Amino acid sequence: MSPEADLYLEKARRCLANARATQAIGLSNDAGRNAYLAAFHAAQAFIFESTGRIAKTHSGVRAEFSRLARGEPKLDRDFPRFLAEAYLLK
Repeated sequence: MSPEADLYLEKARRCLANARATQAIGLSNDAGRNAYLAAFHAAQAFIFESTGRIAKTHSGVRAEFSRLARGEPKLDRDFPRFLAEAYLLK
C-alpha cells in the first residue's frame, strides 16, 4: 500500500474511533458525521491506490469510487450507496 493511501486509512480509523466514542455518550449527530468521514477517507484511500490520483470533494469521491468499485469483487456492493446516504448525516 502506498504511504498516501495509508494516511487516508489512518484518518478513516481515527474518524471511526471518534464515531464510536461519540455514539457511546449519546451524540448521534456527531457520530453520524464521523462515520461519514470514515467512509469518505476509506474511499479516498481506495481511489488513490487504484488510480494514483487524489479525489477531494464529496461528489468527486462518490463518482470515482462508484466507477472503480463496480469492478472490484472484494468490496461490499452497498458501500457506494452508503457513502452517498451517509453524506446526509454530515
